[in-house]
Amino acid sequence: MIRYYASDTHRYIWYVVPKCGRTSLLYWLKKHNLIEQEKVGLSTGEPLFVKHNEYFTFSFCRNPYDRLVSTYFDKVPKQELPFYKRWKDKGFAEFANDICDMRTKKMDGHVVPQVFLIPKNLDFLGRFETLNQDIQTVTNKLFNIKFDDRHYNKSKHKHYSKYYDKALRDKVYEKYKQDFERFGYDPE
Repeated sequence: MIRYYASDTHRYIWYVVPKCGRTSLLYWLKKHNLIEQEKVGLSTGEPLFVKHNEYFTFSFCRNPYDRLVSTYFDKVPKQELPFYKRWKDKGFAEFANDICDMRTKKMDGHVVPQVFLIPKNLDFLGRFETLNQDIQTVTNKLFNIKFDDRHYNKSKHKHYSKYYDKALRDKVYEKYKQDFERFGYDPE
């Protein structure tokens, strides 16, 4: 499913990718009353909002290896979403292997490949790796207000590379190959 937030007042559409700074930006937008509506639609790969070509459109992407680690350490221990309960007593490697063996249609939005969540024709694509700088670019363009650089809902874990051996890295790469290629992430 493609999820986006839109504002007719400020003329923007933000296509949301879970575990790519969503909570931080959403909190900031709500705090400043700069968000008006949330829309959820089917994963068609096409923009769903009628005014996509009239508004400033943006999204954020993240290295698929890092996003998967972050999802595991955020969602599995909390057990808030039923989808993650099956890995309650499992390690990251088993979680990642299971996700890679899963059909995309069966995935939760936090692990679905980003290519299904981000339309191709955006005005701006930020990166989680430069999140504060990229959010500041968006907020300067739209509101001329400084983003407060806070990072909410940050999961605690080591650098993502510590959780992969070569076999698991290769398997995750194959599952998320389109993300690596489209968003320019190094598979190594």
